[in-house]
Amino acid sequence: MKPDQHNSTCPMVSVCISTSEWGANIQKAIDSILVQTHWNWEIVVIHNCDRRLTEVVLEQYQRRYFDRIQVVKTDTDRSHETLATGLMHSHGKYLSMLSPTDHMPQRRLANEVAYLESNSKARAVCSVAEHSVEETAVMSGRRRQEVLYRLGDAGNLNLGAQLVGGRSMMVRRKVATDLLVILAHAATPYQMVG
Repeated sequence: MKPDQHNSTCPMVSVCISTSEWGANIQKAIDSILVQTHWNWEIVVIHNCDRRLTEVVLEQYQRRYFDRIQVVKTDTDRSHETLATGLMHSHGKYLSMLSPTDHMPQRRLANEVAYLESNSKARAVCSVAEHSVEETAVMSGRRRQEVLYRLGDAGNLNLGAQLVGGRSMMVRRKVATDLLVILAHAATPYQMVG
C-alpha cells in the first residue's frame, strides 16, 4: 500500500536511517520496517558512507519500493546534520530514528504511533525490548515484549542528545524541528551523548 501523508486515521511515519554505522546490517533494518503492522510509513536513508555493498543493497530496495524508500546522499556523518537531512526529506507526522544496533519488531511503529496519538503532551517515545529475540525464544518460545518509555520530560538538550546520540525513538515532527534549532546553537551538538 502506498504511503499517505494526509491520512488522519493512520498517520505517516518517516523512518530515518543513516548508513554511516550500519554496513551489512542495513538489509535487516529495512526488512524489519517492510513487515510493520503500521502500513503508512516511508524510509529516508541518509547515505553517508562509501561502502559499495551498501550502495548495491540500497539501489535494490529503492528500485523495488520506489514510492516508499528514498536515498539521500550526503558527505556528513555528524549526527545533528544527518537528522536535519532526514527531516528535510521526510513527510511524516512522526519521525522515527532507527539506531544502528536496532531492528524493529513488527508492531513497534503501531505501538509508538498509538502512544503518541493518545498522549498529546508526550514529545517522544522509545521502545525497548526486555530481551533479545534469541534470548526470549530460548527462554519462553515467544517473541520479545517491548516496553514504551516516554521521553523528553527532562528538557530539550537532553532529548536532543538522545535523538542525535543514536537512540531509536519516535518524535513528533515539530519537536524534531525545534530540537534541531536548539542543537544548531549548542557548542558541540554532535558530541552529546544520550
